[in-house]
Amino acid sequence: MKKESKTVLFEQNESLMNKKVISIMKWAIFSGPAMILLKLFGVFKTVSYSSLIFLTCILLVLYLAMYFFHKKNPYSKALKYITLISLECVVAFLAMTKGLHLAIAYVLIPVLSCMYYNEKFTFNISIVCYFIMIATYGYRAAFSEIEAGFTRLRWGLAYSSGASIEYILCSIITYQVSKNSHRTLFSVNEKNLRVEAIQDQIIKGFANLVESKDASTGEHVKRTSEYVKMLCKNLRQRNIYVEELTDEKIRYMVSASPLHDIGKIGVSDAILTKPGELTIDEFGEIKMHPTYGAQLISENPSAVEDEIFTKTAKNMAMYHHEKWDGSGYPSGLSGTDIPLCARIMAVADVLDALISERPYKKAFPIDHVFNIMREESGVHFDPVIIETLLELKPEVKKIAGIK
Repeated sequence: MKKESKTVLFEQNESLMNKKVISIMKWAIFSGPAMILLKLFGVFKTVSYSSLIFLTCILLVLYLAMYFFHKKNPYSKALKYITLISLECVVAFLAMTKGLHLAIAYVLIPVLSCMYYNEKFTFNISIVCYFIMIATYGYRAAFSEIEAGFTRLRWGLAYSSGASIEYILCSIITYQVSKNSHRTLFSVNEKNLRVEAIQDQIIKGFANLVESKDASTGEHVKRTSEYVKMLCKNLRQRNIYVEELTDEKIRYMVSASPLHDIGKIGVSDAILTKPGELTIDEFGEIKMHPTYGAQLISENPSAVEDEIFTKTAKNMAMYHHEKWDGSGYPSGLSGTDIPLCARIMAVADVLDALISERPYKKAFPIDHVFNIMREESGVHFDPVIIETLLELKPEVKKIAGIK
């Protein structure tokens, strides 16, 4: 099994947790106004309005910075550190605010880090947050009011040492929780990968059935899978359709793409292998293969994979002959009404059909193929997908075996 496949579950969870932490920051913005309101009613009497206003401004700036950073770099490995350390700094600010007293709050961020199921991350966050906590005690010892009978040094040593003991104990527990969670999920992921391997064998079996019907389709499904992967990854790198192109959905598209022509099983051999131009009736039969394919997928692989995979496979089979301007078949969908997976499949399918030799045509030169794809942008194909494709000629040549 590839290393990247083993870690995909944790990457998906990391992205989800980053969104949740950013959401927590968004709702935390309202804590400042809420405390201001409580101060008006006599609560938090010793907390100044300027501190609460400053707190609100800090939270707002941090939220906006995280939101736009995540939007621009949704798969950044640094984002989880930025978000949690920012939240710990907010806790530190509150701890240094006159009139507020925080103790156990310092460990909340390490506890939150457990939800990333990464013991190394939890360990690193715990260390960083510990030093932030010690720094706040140092600040309070140096600049804040302290209890009578204490020197500033004695107060700082007494309270920071007591807080350290509590913090270390809590951190050891959170680290163990994170470590055990990681191991458990890794084991579950291994089992899922074995199920996916069985699914891939079934898909290859279906593709081989198509290959026995149509000699051009066997290699075609292999190349189109590579084109789908290439397009998905490059679209995401360009921050296009990022929300729809998660690691999981890309994996499903690549796995399902060999099934896009499975409906050809229901089409006559004589039509599939005919070297000349098809009659109207013959082309009408060819146009039925998307519907046949969707029916076959509904009846077979759904028991092997989950609902999302089945939906992806059906959409790719059913709608890969739809066109951006609505002139395609079988449903006449247009624009973004066509599922993204089918729009990507359409580009991959036609690209390979043009590059490859077929019973009814010779292979076209690569430059001519790219000119055709460019001309069909906004007519047959989604323009942003074609814009991405036009930057990938070397990759296309490598997949197609063109020197």
